Amino acid sequence: MLFEYIAQVEEKGFKVIIAGAGGAAHLAGVIAAKTILPVIGVPIETKALGGLDSLLSMVQMPG
Repeated sequence: MLFEYIAQVEEKGFKVIIAGAGGAAHLAGVIAAKTILPVIGVPIETKALGGLDSLLSMVQMPG
């Protein structure tokens, strides 16, 4: 379902994708691998580390 939606975003006129995710925050990386549009990952606060785990996971992603 996610891949089908991502395949249509350019046709729908999207210019950028904002992906909010908690924990390991893989969502932004998965989306970026499936589109040529810029993807912004936004860390979501978690109970364990207050979102720091999400932030650190995102900044270590290859770009």
